[in-house]
Amino acid sequence: MALRLGTTLHGSKYSFRLVEKLGDKTVFNPVFKAEVLPGVQSILPRDRWAVVKSAVLENQTQVDCLVKEYKYYKKPSIESSRNFRKLCDIINDPIGWTAQKPFCLAFEWMDTTYAHVKLFRRVELFGNAAQNGWYISSKAKYWPETDSAQPTWTEDTTLAEVPFGEHMKDPVLVADIVKVCLADLKPANVLISSVDGLSKVKIGDLGLAGPEGGNPRWVQPEAFRAPEVWTGVSCYHKADVWSIAAMMLQRFDPNILGNADNIDKTRIHPMAWCLAKIILLFDPSCNSIPPPDVDKTLQAYFKLAQNLTTTQAKEDLDELLLQIPSFEVWADLAMDAGIPKVVLDVIRLLAVPNPMNRPSALQALQSPEYKALQKAAAAYVIYNSLLRSGIR
Repeated sequence: MALRLGTTLHGSKYSFRLVEKLGDKTVFNPVFKAEVLPGVQSILPRDRWAVVKSAVLENQTQVDCLVKEYKYYKKPSIESSRNFRKLCDIINDPIGWTAQKPFCLAFEWMDTTYAHVKLFRRVELFGNAAQNGWYISSKAKYWPETDSAQPTWTEDTTLAEVPFGEHMKDPVLVADIVKVCLADLKPANVLISSVDGLSKVKIGDLGLAGPEGGNPRWVQPEAFRAPEVWTGVSCYHKADVWSIAAMMLQRFDPNILGNADNIDKTRIHPMAWCLAKIILLFDPSCNSIPPPDVDKTLQAYFKLAQNLTTTQAKEDLDELLLQIPSFEVWADLAMDAGIPKVVLDVIRLLAVPNPMNRPSALQALQSPEYKALQKAAAAYVIYNSLLRSGIR
């Protein structure tokens, strides 16, 4: 039977009443907010709510991903990590799964996701409507000036730091140690509670995780997919590192990566459009991203991506079709718009097109750039606490 609102499911510890359907266009499994009720254990946990995740039995991909996620959560290194969302309970058995007794996982409740946290004072990004390209222009709205005794950082600083901050080092390092690629790092899978206080941030959804080098082609979300994954290499740890940088970058400029603004998805393949953006941003000389070595189709898409970096718009032959500046130009404009240098330095550190030269998570965490980011974020937390208490 399909799971419906109002249904009560019985787990090994508690019961769960489904009260709200969750998810967005990037979530394909049935996911629900559930009220935790007494079950085998009569003493309820502190949290009243949980997230119940299942799969459509007829959809083998969903089933496989849910079972794989369950197996990964049974690994001690992941089960004990404070930065993966906790698995609270199991509903029914994955072996002998039936429509009447669906296998479900019950996870701890988190308030929101990185994708849904709104910036308090967001930099206005002006797109070139004729070219459908996005960039931070000289028209960008500056944040209000503050007196010199106060940091000029806003809520944006801390939230931009979230994907790579202290909260993220545990899951990325754990994955590297056990040679697992998370493969699905995206804003919707970065879960946050207590946004207005000392935020608790965790990673959710391990359904696409897998052994390094053992993932299907193009498993990462398009906007956060590493260049080497686009060209046919399977996911390794450093592909996750790229995704972290991409999340930070997209926070300030939503269409600077990815395929959402592709002007003609029927004619321009996502690989070509997305790689062209990466080349313009990080590899203008077109010599850092290793090209596909065997697959003729991928080689053709790669060549098209290179051509797109020099293709001119039909409306104005003086303008490029893709209005994407180099990262250094973008970073200068971003700093003028109020984005802190320490955030941009970390993006620059991580977003290296050639994975051979890209740092691992451990190397990045030991870098001067990350330590400067930590220091800046800590100063912001202190300032914000004083601000909330009325001390200026």
